[in-house]
Amino acid sequence: MLPSGQQSVFVNRVVRAQVHLKAWGGLIDLPARAGYRITPAGRAASSRKRTNRSWIPQAL
Repeated sequence: MLPSGQQSVFVNRVVRAQVHLKAWGGLIDLPARAGYRITPAGRAASSRKRTNRSWIPQAL
């Protein structure tokens, strides 16, 4: 649990990842609650070989 006791650490990290992937050039789409869809930009970004975040601004 997080220090606030309101949410588990795992759920917090998943939600934060979704928010960041949507904000960074729309790499995912969140069409409905508890669902997501990888966009064409997300597919293109996932095919890159880099493992750090230096490619993110290029995906915009």
